[in-house]
Amino acid sequence: MSVLSILSIVWTAVKSLYTFIAAILKLIPPIVWLVIIAFLFGLYMGKGEGDGCSCRRWERQEAPTVESFDVVSALNGSTIMVKSGRRGEERVILFGIASPDAASQFFEMSRQNLERLSGTRIRVEIKDTFRKQRKGDIIGIVYGETGVCLNIEQIKQGMVDINNQAPEEWEKIRNKAKRSKLGIWCEDKKFDLPIIGEEK
Repeated sequence: MSVLSILSIVWTAVKSLYTFIAAILKLIPPIVWLVIIAFLFGLYMGKGEGDGCSCRRWERQEAPTVESFDVVSALNGSTIMVKSGRRGEERVILFGIASPDAASQFFEMSRQNLERLSGTRIRVEIKDTFRKQRKGDIIGIVYGETGVCLNIEQIKQGMVDINNQAPEEWEKIRNKAKRSKLGIWCEDKKFDLPIIGEEK
């Protein structure tokens, strides 16, 4: 069988299939097509809106609001007081981390590691979902003057634990600090405070 014969058979089959599909489509009323299109559009718009992954709430948000503040003091290992030109002093809570309790022997160590930022300027990436979560506190990702992420630094140096809002990759950083017995994971009560931004 020649190539032309094969191509002719294929072309005839394609034409027959096209004719068959066209005949079927003519039997479907226009209103049904509108319903199908609306359904498919709804599926497309709703893609990713499920609650299967808590991290998706970050992905669906618009670009985060970023504000800069002067640090006044640290209240604990995850909360600092800052000066705000329009609103006086405000509390900034470092998102995703949990400071040692005030009764803990490590509380002051964790607080002092942030206290050393007093007098410096920080940049806060505020996530709208978490802003003003309680009493107007600002909650977000905090960066020091050198660009270091303080949330991650506190975890990396063993100054804090993570909470259930922390991104999955932060858990790996926490576990590494635990294995290295840094900060609050240290078995010895005597320790030296690391330097913010110091490589481990």
